[in-house]
Amino acid sequence: MRTVTLASLRLYKRRYVAAFLAVAIGVAFIVAIGALNTSAKDGLTAGVGTPYRGADLVAADVYEPDHAAAIVDAVDADGGIASPIGYASEDAGTVGVAADDDTLRWQTLTDGTWPRAPGEIVVDRQAAKSNGAAIGDSVEISGTTFQVVGIVDSGEALMRADYYAPWDDVSRLGSFWTDSVLVKGSAEGTVLDAAPDARVVTADDYIAERQQEMLQGTDVLTYMLLIFVTIALTVAAIVIANTFSILFAQRTSDIAMLRCVGATHAQVRRSVRVESLAIGIVSAMAGIVGGLALSFGAISAVRAAFDSVPLGNPGIPLPWLLAGFAVGVLVTVIAAWFPTRATTRVSPLAALRPAEGTGSGGAAGPARIAGGIGLLLAGAALLILAVVSQSLVAMLGGGVLSFVSILVLGPAIVPPMIRAAGALARPFAGATARIATDNAIRNPKRTATTTSALLVGVTLTSAVVVGMASTSSAIAEENRVSYPVDAAVSAETELPADTVDRLLTVPDVEEVTTLAGTMGSIDGITTPVASTPRDTSILHDTERLPADGEILLGDDIAEQLEFPTTVTLDAGNRQLTLDARIGDYGQTPLVSTDTMRSITGTPVPVAAWIRTSAGADPSEVVGDLKAVATGLDLQLSQSIEQRGFIEQQMTIMTAVVVGLLGIAVLIALVGIGSTLGLSVLERRRENALLRALGVTRRQLRATLTIEAILLAVAAAVLGVAIGTLFGWIGVEVLIGQLTDAAGLNVPVGQLLAIVGLAGVAGVLASVLPSRRAAKTAPAAGLTVE
Repeated sequence: MRTVTLASLRLYKRRYVAAFLAVAIGVAFIVAIGALNTSAKDGLTAGVGTPYRGADLVAADVYEPDHAAAIVDAVDADGGIASPIGYASEDAGTVGVAADDDTLRWQTLTDGTWPRAPGEIVVDRQAAKSNGAAIGDSVEISGTTFQVVGIVDSGEALMRADYYAPWDDVSRLGSFWTDSVLVKGSAEGTVLDAAPDARVVTADDYIAERQQEMLQGTDVLTYMLLIFVTIALTVAAIVIANTFSILFAQRTSDIAMLRCVGATHAQVRRSVRVESLAIGIVSAMAGIVGGLALSFGAISAVRAAFDSVPLGNPGIPLPWLLAGFAVGVLVTVIAAWFPTRATTRVSPLAALRPAEGTGSGGAAGPARIAGGIGLLLAGAALLILAVVSQSLVAMLGGGVLSFVSILVLGPAIVPPMIRAAGALARPFAGATARIATDNAIRNPKRTATTTSALLVGVTLTSAVVVGMASTSSAIAEENRVSYPVDAAVSAETELPADTVDRLLTVPDVEEVTTLAGTMGSIDGITTPVASTPRDTSILHDTERLPADGEILLGDDIAEQLEFPTTVTLDAGNRQLTLDARIGDYGQTPLVSTDTMRSITGTPVPVAAWIRTSAGADPSEVVGDLKAVATGLDLQLSQSIEQRGFIEQQMTIMTAVVVGLLGIAVLIALVGIGSTLGLSVLERRRENALLRALGVTRRQLRATLTIEAILLAVAAAVLGVAIGTLFGWIGVEVLIGQLTDAAGLNVPVGQLLAIVGLAGVAGVLASVLPSRRAAKTAPAAGLTVE
């Protein structure tokens, strides 16, 4: 039977293209999602590992400078190098450590030189904007005079400081706080001998720990992608099984001939299963290569389209590669198992009789419809449970059951949709549209199989688009309430006269509104008190402004007063008892206009609110605002960086959606093309008869093109509907745990674009099959067995 198996693989290699592509696409999808997931996570946590990448080991939990000094001395005596990570908080700013060795320096020198001698220091590029430090300047820090010898860029590192000096100088600053110690060229035992309480790990392990802390143990992106993988694998198994059903049905006569010459049931089954195993191995390997190419291409395209998106390198996620290969082979073998049994059970004499045709059957029977409805009800129940209890497991199970039920009911759902679409196309294409519609719905099971690939892509893409739009709306609402003002400056007594003009010179500052007030005392703390201005359009949210009898305290004063619920305000020869709560409108205490009017009739500007333009670089704007605030001796409070970090996360996730959209469209294009091509092979006699009856090549190509469009549009409309539901459920389950603002936001324009792209994919998918059908001469087609 080995010879028969090899001969079958050679003889039917063209017909195995559909199965090959189905498996390869599924594996490529798994690998591409793994690479995109890794890239997005690296982008989200890019700055976390920057200080540690040059080290071999990291001594963690070293919080005392003495312990850090002991590790540095011990490692130095052992012939290695060490550099503490941390900073000292001084009046002039924060001071970190500039390592003595190039391999442990994580900052980038942009101008000047590194500190080489005691008393030399470098300044961070952003900090230099606010403190005005330049190369050659002298900086007084804790009684010691340092000379600025260079300017560095700290990038996105979380442990960045305003200044960096050698360890010998920094260690003398009494306010130095240690986070960890970088170690290179020394053993773990040396570190533990110097600091027994330290926790020594490799640099890679420590970076992974910090990244996990930053992600707060909840990888929402992975969960969302896991849903896509689960559904895609479930559908892939069904599509492959249907493809093998058609392939083996087409080979019924060949299998019967083998039975007639003495082959047993077991030998025939073993032969075709070995074929499926070989196809699975080759397809899985091709899928891995294709998945890597797709991921690299998608990430490169996203980077080219979005310059500000800090996506990490795609890398090669080995667990995803192994999982993709194993799943591809197993799914192929399992999917071919049942079609093989059904085909080899046919008796030789019955199989040798002429057949009406091959395929995957006609309309769905009562048992199939009943089973599909049962799956749909079970899936719906799990999805309702998932929304109510916010259960991820229930959401995954309900999503799989619901989607499988749609596929099971496909022969009953898709044909009516195609019939309706064909009726709309008939006034424009006439008889061609009628023939295409009849061909598309003549075999409902085959129609459902053909639309499965596109249904997967459209459902996944629609779910992501709706989920991201709803998540963006929820986060925007949360940001609107949590960060009502972009930035604010506060004076100790009164704003300088040129404050507004100076702030408006900062790039990306759109509007500045001053707050009038007076000096007062809040429970013994002397501070300016401001009132709400008449025009509050500069704010993102006004619902939490103070009412009469209330005062909003800044974080600093609230902490000094131990977060009181009521305070006594002495101002303007009046004493008022006010309800107190923490505000988000700057550090200057804020009261209502009527309350301020009862205190003084001649208020003066004591603070200002600032609004920046959308899309501004947070670090650049904050650096420029710090420079102006420092020059005017004002205190700056801002939410720009916090909002920018959240928006950056959303931008990265949106970029991943773009990558998924490209992959989904490619899956749809190849999936419909391969299945339609297989259908053309089956219908060669039929197409030849149409040609013999007078149908031109152009009309035949148009018939197949319209058929592909009808299939694509039906799958797209159904996929958008299912994807919208799945996207909303994902937001309720995953994002609903984080914010009460989660809700459904349907991006109608984007969903219509998906349907349009699906139609274009259908046209492209029909090009090769229609050309192949049109090239076949009528006489040659009518002689096909």
